[in-house]
Amino acid sequence: MTTVTMGHTMDRGLHDNVARYIDHLEDRAWVNALMVDHGLDAVLASCVDVLGTGDCDAKLNVMTLLRDLGIYGIFDRELVTQVRDRVPLTVLPALAQNLRDACISSRMNAIYTLGKLSFSSEIASLIAAFEWYLDRDAFCVARVLSELSWLGDDDVMGKIERVAAHSHPVIRWSALGAMETLGRPRDEDLQRWDKVLEALSNDAMSCVRNEARYQRVDLALGQKRTLKAISKTTRKERDLAWREHLKTQPRWTFGSLEIHVVHELTRDQRIDLSIDEIESLVLALCESPESASFI
Repeated sequence: MTTVTMGHTMDRGLHDNVARYIDHLEDRAWVNALMVDHGLDAVLASCVDVLGTGDCDAKLNVMTLLRDLGIYGIFDRELVTQVRDRVPLTVLPALAQNLRDACISSRMNAIYTLGKLSFSSEIASLIAAFEWYLDRDAFCVARVLSELSWLGDDDVMGKIERVAAHSHPVIRWSALGAMETLGRPRDEDLQRWDKVLEALSNDAMSCVRNEARYQRVDLALGQKRTLKAISKTTRKERDLAWREHLKTQPRWTFGSLEIHVVHELTRDQRIDLSIDEIESLVLALCESPESASFI
């Protein structure tokens, strides 16, 4: 069966195939058959069609397929090169449209896919998305900062400082999520990074304070762990301090909050939460972990 959409003929069977890539994950034979039967241009066109729908699960599958096809290492190198030659004019704009999708999983995966495809031309799209997320989507703030760093944006530290100074506590907390993902700061950003952690260590919200204090100790101990010219005794003391530090990790970090929220959304068959709904959940987590629920 075929239908006409967006100026071209769409093969419904092909559309359904790419939308169910999870059933054929990294399957070379399946992908090769898809290319033989339909051709690369038709496959990418169907991916773009799916990205324009409201089907969150199908879009997740298609974005996974696009990452696998567009990054060297999974499928045939020649095929990946052909894909990368084509995606800037078709796939990247469709992914960019999903940066503001109603479904949080589509937004998150669009960020991740644009980052992993590694076209520096998409820095501008991700920066624009960051500005849009800043007052409404803490989870995407954290994710977009990570991918901007990966793509080489030269002002990620400045953006982290803006996030950490935000009036909304959940947005401020997302700065710690980004910093945890990014790991050790660049040497030239070390003082600014520590000042952010110092400020958040005195935050009004206990969950934010706890993680900031943990990350600040983590940063200091991490610097000591990179030192090589030290005595065996000092090394043992340092390693013991590190092991003791790991035992103090807060129950709720921004990363564990994200996992919790995604689980709850899936359970309740919802596609998103407002920033105020997330704040209510966070307050419950901080004050009484057992009471935290959307019900």
